Amino acid sequence: MSAHNHYLRMNQVVKSSGLMYHVFAEDSAYMDAGEFVENIMTAKGNSKRDGVLDLMKIVATLCIVLHHYQQLTGAKWQGFNFWEDEHFYFGYLVELFFLISGIVSYAEIEKIRKGKTLGAYWGRKYLRFLPAVALSAVCYEGLMIFFKLSTGTAYPGNEISLGGTLITALSVQRWVFPDPGINDPVWYISVLLLCYLILFILVRISEKHSEWKFEFSCIIMILLGCAVVSNGWDFPVLNLHTGRGFYAFFYGILIKEVMDRWKSVSRYLIAGSIFIAFTLILVFCPDITKAGLSEGYGTNLVLLYLYFPAMILFFDNPFLSRVFDGRWTALTARISLGVFIWHYVLHTAFIIGMVTTNHYYDVSAPVIVILIVVTDYLAGILSYCLIEKSFMKYINKRIEDDYNSDKGGSCL
Repeated sequence: MSAHNHYLRMNQVVKSSGLMYHVFAEDSAYMDAGEFVENIMTAKGNSKRDGVLDLMKIVATLCIVLHHYQQLTGAKWQGFNFWEDEHFYFGYLVELFFLISGIVSYAEIEKIRKGKTLGAYWGRKYLRFLPAVALSAVCYEGLMIFFKLSTGTAYPGNEISLGGTLITALSVQRWVFPDPGINDPVWYISVLLLCYLILFILVRISEKHSEWKFEFSCIIMILLGCAVVSNGWDFPVLNLHTGRGFYAFFYGILIKEVMDRWKSVSRYLIAGSIFIAFTLILVFCPDITKAGLSEGYGTNLVLLYLYFPAMILFFDNPFLSRVFDGRWTALTARISLGVFIWHYVLHTAFIIGMVTTNHYYDVSAPVIVILIVVTDYLAGILSYCLIEKSFMKYINKRIEDDYNSDKGGSCL
């Protein structure tokens, strides 16, 4: 087979497979390397979901699960840890969650401008989170009561608080009320809901005052978040947790504008260079990141404003999005929300079970870790199928919006 015929055959196979349509030029049998790379990086997919962002959600959720597992159990592994590792503090992945949530919320802006109501936008998101978050708060508080009845003492760092349970169940901790520390990771969902609400208000303001660009509002929220965190403010709505949400979520919206406008090969070369360079620093120069940690949120801001965006701009190209654009990737990303909500409760139950039965396991053993993680994901599946999915079907009958076609939302 000649080279030309071989090219034509390959072009036909690629087109028929649908994997890389338009990767090869149709009008020319031969391309130089630059054209080939550019066609790969600008190929368009058909899915409404972003396969690369879904994959990032999945990986980040797993890292957070292991981060909290080591934090709660004290497990230690040789060479690499997800808690108190010398190279990277995995708690900073919360900023990545907020960043991705801002990116995927960008599509909602135009819908709000066209008249999408607060109930259809924010209300439905709130109701999506409410059942699983509320049930997890009740279960966590039940564990605290069980521990106190079994041992006669309060669980370390926690006091039984019905008011705190209600605040957590309603996902309003860190808005006006202090965070009671019940199922601690769900503060992210509370702050995310606050960011959604502020986004809706800011879009409506920009519509009523056309001379005021919406991007200006995003910049103000970013600067406000930085001011809150750097000055250690601890007020209603303006505190460490909400500050982290503000400066990451609204930065994600601006990053999405860059993603839409900058699609040339230079984007991937520049972003890839930054990502690789900073990764090498994290791996081979841990003292630099330690110095940043000792100075508060210095390293955190570098990760948020440089490293994470470079990672997204580099990997989130149409070619990789098509590669990871599958039903299982999308489903696992959806399940990740339930994993995030329930993993802390399950890890706490595991610890309480060991203490109350006086039967301890080697928490660092791989088999134990695997069993715990598998349990977390089984809980995520049940939460998605029995709680979130079923409840949203009920809600969607009363809110005129298609839940299945809504990409907007949460990173998780």
